[in-house]
Amino acid sequence: MKPYGMTADLEFMPWTAVPHARAALSVIEAAGMPPNAGILVDALHFDRSATTLDDIRAGLFAALPADLPVSVEVVHLERMRAMDPAEWARQCLEASRRYL
Repeated sequence: MKPYGMTADLEFMPWTAVPHARAALSVIEAAGMPPNAGILVDALHFDRSATTLDDIRAGLFAALPADLPVSVEVVHLERMRAMDPAEWARQCLEASRRYL
């Protein structure tokens, strides 16, 4: 993976053997903290799991590089139908920038 700049990111989901961020971090640590390993934090799974913001702050945000790509997943079917896709994307980007 390394020659191509790829990473292997573990996404925690409450119904799996890795149900929260603490478990995901344990897996990464058990693997020896490879430099190309990461934890994917999906807001939906974060909300459904026993993960707290303190869990996320404890190891993840401090370790993130400044140029890390951020993926924002926003689904609101009513709003999406009510406007053109470019306007919906613009609004999502504007709202997301407040958090970054």
